[in-house]
Amino acid sequence: MEKSTFQAIASNLDNRLYRGGLHFLIGITGTGKSSICEIIQKNNKSDAVFFDTQIDHSNESYQKLADDIKTTNKHVVIDGLLVCGAAGANVFDSVLDHVRTKKMGALILTQSFDDLSWEHVNVASSVSLISNLYPRENGNVYLHSVDIKNNVNEKYESLKEFWMKYWR
Repeated sequence: MEKSTFQAIASNLDNRLYRGGLHFLIGITGTGKSSICEIIQKNNKSDAVFFDTQIDHSNESYQKLADDIKTTNKHVVIDGLLVCGAAGANVFDSVLDHVRTKKMGALILTQSFDDLSWEHVNVASSVSLISNLYPRENGNVYLHSVDIKNNVNEKYESLKEFWMKYWR
């Protein structure tokens, strides 16, 4: 765990996205995920396409998102995706195909580590958990970020431990 700022986190995630692979940023409402997403979009080193799914989680919206991901040849950032459920699983499958087949990067910002299975974490290149002790205050952000690589069991336990301690 390290103390960080929205700008530093955004820069790090944009660099990871640029290199490709699947990345997660996870934190509850008010931790600054959308603020970080806005900074990434402003700087946009990765030349990514951005999708905001925070408001509309309907099956139709998720189907359109899955279709849009299939037709783009750019890195993708999805703010607010609920990966659990059939509609979320469909989008997640499109994201995985995008990452594996097109060799592009994808960043999914979601609210709960509990929504991700061990399999979700296992296929990710990196997972970052964010906790903000004073919501939306830039200087009080704590980040636990791991590159998954080949040691998913140890890393998964580390992520679960941070989530249990700082999820509020």
